Amino acid sequence: MQLRMVAPTPLREKALAHLGIGAEEYCQAFFRRRVPRDRVLTTPPLIYQAWLGGDAAAAQLVERAADDYALAAKAMVAHTGSAGAEATFGGGVIACAPPEFWPLLAERLHRRRPAAVVKPPELPAELGAAIMAGHQLGLDPATLFRRLREANGDAKR
Repeated sequence: MQLRMVAPTPLREKALAHLGIGAEEYCQAFFRRRVPRDRVLTTPPLIYQAWLGGDAAAAQLVERAADDYALAAKAMVAHTGSAGAEATFGGGVIACAPPEFWPLLAERLHRRRPAAVVKPPELPAELGAAIMAGHQLGLDPATLFRRLREANGDAKR
């Protein structure tokens, strides 16, 4: 997907108001880290809401995100050696995605890996991060996942 400029949309003013900055100070505010972190982290739901409302700029952002997630999953699926591997996505931005995002993501992944299956996350993001850290230390990610899923299931009861 090629990035294209779109005319300012209602998302622009909503995002600026949410971030507490004006358009003229946007670049400097981010560069100088003047935008409170909690404001930045709570922006994705605003974008998804605008996307669902038909905002062209939000559509471009969401479609690009789906393409990026699908590209990353394509590389990971290739590493498994299985054409029909399951791809599970997690993290803060995707965790707040509306249900309408998941078919878009599945479609973008199927363009690259037709037999791959998109599944919602079974564990919270922080446990996914723990699995990644364990894998970096040489632990088996499948075993970690299984144990954390069991422990997380017990914790929910």
